[in-house]
Amino acid sequence: VQGAIFVHIPVRCIIVRLSFGGLLVYGAVAPTKECLSLLASLEKEYGQVKHIILPSTATEHKLYAIQLAQKKTKALLWIAP
Repeated sequence: VQGAIFVHIPVRCIIVRLSFGGLLVYGAVAPTKECLSLLASLEKEYGQVKHIILPSTATEHKLYAIQLAQKKTKALLWIAP
C-alpha cells in the first residue's frame, strides 16, 4: 500500500552565490560527507555559507537545516513563519 507504509518525498536544495560574496543555502538536504565535500568546493571558490533558509517547517527540511547550521556555525539560520 504505497503511501500508507512508505512515502517517497523528493528533497531539493538550492545554493545561491551572493553578489557580495558567500553562499546562501535554501532548503538544506542531509549534510552527508558527500554533501559537505561539494559545499566545501563551492566555499573555496565563492566564500563561506552566510545564510541558511528553512523554507517551511516540513520535517524533511527542518532536521537538515538544523544539522547544517550546527556545522556552519557562522551562517545565519532563517526560518519561514
